[in-house]
Amino acid sequence: MYQTYQVAAVEEPTVNREALLQAVIAGGATFLATLCLTVVGSSAAQSLFVAPAAPVMAPAYYGQAVNGLHVMEAHKKGAGSTKNGRDSNSKRRGVKVYGDQPVKAGGIIVRQVGSTWHPGTNAGMGKDYTVFAKEDGLVKFETQRGRKVISVYPAPEKELTAHQKRRQQIQWPPRKSAALAMATVAGNNVAVDEVEEVEDEVENN
Repeated sequence: MYQTYQVAAVEEPTVNREALLQAVIAGGATFLATLCLTVVGSSAAQSLFVAPAAPVMAPAYYGQAVNGLHVMEAHKKGAGSTKNGRDSNSKRRGVKVYGDQPVKAGGIIVRQVGSTWHPGTNAGMGKDYTVFAKEDGLVKFETQRGRKVISVYPAPEKELTAHQKRRQQIQWPPRKSAALAMATVAGNNVAVDEVEEVEDEVENN
């Protein structure tokens, strides 16, 4: 029922360590020589001994490049300030009375900035360069000694037409002439007292 086995002792193989070490050294030297000859002629040889150049970064407004990927940033525009938003009251400058137009004493003729127009005859200038009339009259824009001036001359008396004179006599008759006319109608010989009485009646009427 039982089998018997015979075990024989196995002898260890003898290894020549010196020969094995020489074979490894020779194989490594051959591999390194082959690798160097292959790499020297290629463009990759420089990459083994030269530090790689710094990567080109994208401009700041285009975001940043991370590991070759372009990272975009948020574009939120901030609220800016403005220099406008105000206004001043108007100064109402300009010519108020033109040439050959009547103006009263103290009336403003021109409101201006600076002395563009200078005062002439019967005209004055205020501290804000306002030209005004000193007397009643007509406005004249002239040039005197190379300067533009504004003068005020008395207005000529206007002659009344016959119709205007007649209406004026009817509306505002002279007191003595009306009294004498009424006295003459009554009679040629009129006393002074009677004339005075007639004048009083004219005034009362």
